[in-house]
Amino acid sequence: MSPSFVGLTSKKPCKIDLFARDSMITVSNHRRWHWLVDHLLWDTAGSANSGFLGVIWAMRKPILALAVTLMLTWREWVDYHPLDLLLIVLVAIVNFALVLAAIALLVLTLQRFSRAIKTR
Repeated sequence: MSPSFVGLTSKKPCKIDLFARDSMITVSNHRRWHWLVDHLLWDTAGSANSGFLGVIWAMRKPILALAVTLMLTWREWVDYHPLDLLLIVLVAIVNFALVLAAIALLVLTLQRFSRAIKTR
């Protein structure tokens, strides 16, 4: 055998994995993203509609977050009249993130309480 074929036929030495829990972290992150998409961003629970109304129903939580964000940003604009457009955009993004986080916390809390009631 020539030296070029030796590397192809032999197995690679086993490396010590310093991050042994990496696969566990990946599964946990996958579950969080799955929950986020299924229960917060695209929730079709309770919907028999299809088409445009079905899409609006499935996206009701982000639409609610957007509406509350627009109201809060408008209030900031009226109260402080920021001269910089970048500042108002930054405030709008922060408002949207906080409102969406509050909705997620509310959904998670209601899910936990409904499970606790069902197990009694």
